[in-house]
Amino acid sequence: MILNYCNKWIGSKNENIRRLISESLRPNSQIKWLKDPSKNDKILKFLTKLNKDSSIYVRKSVGNNIKDLSKYMPIKMLELMNNWIRKSNIIVHNELASEKGLNTEEKRLIWTIKHGMRWIRNRNPEYHLKLEEILGKNYILYFDEKKNKYAKAT
Repeated sequence: MILNYCNKWIGSKNENIRRLISESLRPNSQIKWLKDPSKNDKILKFLTKLNKDSSIYVRKSVGNNIKDLSKYMPIKMLELMNNWIRKSNIIVHNELASEKGLNTEEKRLIWTIKHGMRWIRNRNPEYHLKLEEILGKNYILYFDEKKNKYAKAT
């Protein structure tokens, strides 16, 4: 039932409604099926539609949702992020996470991906090579989400 409302509201001009869609689809203890990778493809389509949203408020919610899902299905989330990059025709290079040289829409997407991948980056080193393929080597080496800046080794 909620998915019918999501379809209806996803194009709303009101950022609060768009954010409501993302927040209402976050996996939690009451909605166990969202954690099942074989059942949540519809949810991922909604998140994909919001991944470059003009509102940071909405993109932050999308990233948080991706982070939560990555705890239960890291490979599926990494594949989704890779698809987002590929479909946006973004060329992956070591400095990609800096967002330098990207247009506004590309910057929004990269920001959302970085926000969503922080759990994997910080807690799942076995996926670092895959993250490098998506966001470049410097994302793993230097990016600090808490400070939201780069600090290169001296």
